Amino acid sequence: MISYGIHKTERGLILGICDQELLNKAISCKDQAIFVDPKFYGGNTANLIEIKGLIQSAYIINILGSNAINESITQSIIEDSWVKKICGIPHAELIRENA
Repeated sequence: MISYGIHKTERGLILGICDQELLNKAISCKDQAIFVDPKFYGGNTANLIEIKGLIQSAYIINILGSNAINESITQSIIEDSWVKKICGIPHAELIRENA
């Protein structure tokens, strides 16, 4: 299961997706830091298939965590080459011009 947050903006939908166990954690390392804010990433749980409609309509998708990234690659939402790491945790962003 993943955790996700839905954010409606004037431009369209922004979706924050993360591994559920990362939610509400502060992660830091040598030159990077991230707080996995439940206001952005939390509030709902599902698998990516269950939120396929949201994913298709979002113009920005922010994905954090091994499970969320692996499922996103398996579902052809992102490509493996797009994945970067923040303190060793896989992270990817998808930005669509016309969602």
